[in-house]
Amino acid sequence: MRDQAMHLRCQRRLVATTASDHNESLFLERSRELEVDVPNQLWVGNLT
Repeated sequence: MRDQAMHLRCQRRLVATTASDHNESLFLERSRELEVDVPNQLWVGNLT
């Protein structure tokens, strides 16, 4: 195999880029804690 230049690629290791060991819920709903008194005080968006 070496004479014919046949060799396997090195496998990459998995690198964890997200710390997912927290106790919070997946989506925090912080708007429930606010009291909205006037129009346009609270804006909500979606980033999906």
